[in-house]
Amino acid sequence: MVHLLTAQRCLKKFTPHSQGSVRIICFPHAGGSASIFRSWAEQLHPNIELFAVQYPGREERIQETLACQPQRLIDDIVQALRLIQDKPCIYLGHSLGGRLALAVTLQSSQPPAQLIVSGCTTPYAARHHHLLRLTRSSMIEVLRESGAIHAAVYSNADLLDFYFPLLRADLYLANQLVFPMETRCSSPVLFLSGEDDCWVEQQDVSDWERLACGHFQQQNFPGDHMFIYQHRESVIRAIQRKFCIL
Repeated sequence: MVHLLTAQRCLKKFTPHSQGSVRIICFPHAGGSASIFRSWAEQLHPNIELFAVQYPGREERIQETLACQPQRLIDDIVQALRLIQDKPCIYLGHSLGGRLALAVTLQSSQPPAQLIVSGCTTPYAARHHHLLRLTRSSMIEVLRESGAIHAAVYSNADLLDFYFPLLRADLYLANQLVFPMETRCSSPVLFLSGEDDCWVEQQDVSDWERLACGHFQQQNFPGDHMFIYQHRESVIRAIQRKFCIL
């Protein structure tokens, strides 16, 4: 029962209605929380129900220990999603969220109708080892320059003190979410990328295409690593056009 309650806490719903025919489940980036997707509900078609995964250690789960081993977190998410899989689901994960969404897809008995990964490096290798070896100030500066830390966080010392442990723990988590080269995904994959995202290289895109077994599409947007939030309206429109929900 405790495990089930934990699973239920890791999923938040942002659309008040339950009449949609499809559900989008969003997986936040490293350091992010479910509420970053709250504003999406205002722009989604009524036919879509919006959920977001809440990682431990933030917002209403702030008293919980940060996840340092991915499998328990994956198990909780898989169990929570079983409660809402009576309708077709689309998983959308940004950066770390893309890797988690893939892990959940691979371990789910009912994979999503579509996996959308955004600003996500190759699933076949870890890219953040060098960051975790940096001092706090050096890591923050690298992430700020690349657009991975919002200016509002960087300029607020108290907010940065709260945010940094979340970010560091999530980067450590991302380093453990590495998949064997033979991994393949049965769900179609849509890859969203920012034109000025310095974290994602062409090889990353090629690796996601390889994983998708021919069911792969890519769409570019203006912006840096956080383009999915900077150009929210364009991203939402593109997703809705993709599924003929206008």
